[in-house]
Amino acid sequence: MRKTTQVLAGSSAFAMLMAMALTGLPAHGEAQANGQANGQANGQVQHGQGNSAKDRIEGVWDAKVVITDCSSGNALGLPFDALGVFERDGSFHDTNANNPTLMVRSDAFGYWKHVRGNKYRFAFKIFNFDVAGAYLGYQVGRHELILAKNGKSHTSEGGAEFFNPDGTPRPPVRGCSETTATRFK
Repeated sequence: MRKTTQVLAGSSAFAMLMAMALTGLPAHGEAQANGQANGQANGQVQHGQGNSAKDRIEGVWDAKVVITDCSSGNALGLPFDALGVFERDGSFHDTNANNPTLMVRSDAFGYWKHVRGNKYRFAFKIFNFDVAGAYLGYQVGRHELILAKNGKSHTSEGGAEFFNPDGTPRPPVRGCSETTATRFK
């Protein structure tokens, strides 16, 4: 697995590379149903809980994001800064400093889950606008993340799929990115 940067939209190059389509992460409703079936009393999904009450991924992360060519893995442009938050309840939030010269994006909201050991997955949704503020649609990003053994850094990689406001796919259909992150202090 290549190192991955959190997929974050902001430019046309980013949009082209961000259409990530990693599989294996359940839809949020499916995860809720699984959590309820596993006996969680109030139906609240505990994506973030692994073998302990506090998961090591929880917290605020200072990240560098690189948009990559999905085929070769080569960087497209310079890295940009981002902040990601992995909450105890399994929710995920992200914002970034990508240059919005061709496309503007909202903050990202989503969820995460512990897979096993130091491996995690997270997914998020971002709303896209042109520079004049017109709504272009949204993108859904999915990443696989590897937490360092000491819990102080992580890498992730993944992609995004882009959609028109009506939910139909829009160009770029697929994009990829990689992140490296350390705990924000």
